[in-house]
Amino acid sequence: MAKSKRTPVASQERVIKLPAVSSADEKNEMYAAAQAFIDEPGTDAALDKENEKHFLEGFKLHNPTLARIIGELKPYVITFPKEFYKQIYRLHQWSTEPENLRNRPGIVGAWTIEYIYNRFPNGTVPELRSRNPRTAAGDLMFKHFQMLTEEGAELLKQYIQEATLWMSQCSSWSQFQNLFARNTGKPYQTFMFGNGAA
Repeated sequence: MAKSKRTPVASQERVIKLPAVSSADEKNEMYAAAQAFIDEPGTDAALDKENEKHFLEGFKLHNPTLARIIGELKPYVITFPKEFYKQIYRLHQWSTEPENLRNRPGIVGAWTIEYIYNRFPNGTVPELRSRNPRTAAGDLMFKHFQMLTEEGAELLKQYIQEATLWMSQCSSWSQFQNLFARNTGKPYQTFMFGNGAA
């Protein structure tokens, strides 16, 4: 049987010529394609506001108790009276000079969390901390009370007034801690020796 010879077929390439597109037209096409992914073109602030709105809707749905306390960011208004800090300083025998009251040690912030914010329903402090992260320098971006609803702000005011009153009735920090625990139902070891003066 004789073999048939196959002759190689020259490959045929199809060349499609596209019309010339200027770089400006190409940029406009790319911009239009990107714009199609955006529902509503707007500024970053508008988009941030929209994202916050969606987040708060989901938060209210899943955390109804905390949603009554925590809301949208509000402008800063002085909330903690100087008397609150003066009482803390008095109980620790620290100077209450205006410069000292302005530049408070970090422990005062920890006590504010412990004796004021921890009185809110469970989960409030972690939620406030997640919404209000610290900067690289270690400072809070906002004050926690700026994120409280009207109901939360009223409770905060009540907690500050009560703590200030209780501190004014005490002669030492440990005495205040004991009085605070008794008045709020929080556990605290009572004095083992003497009258509790520290």
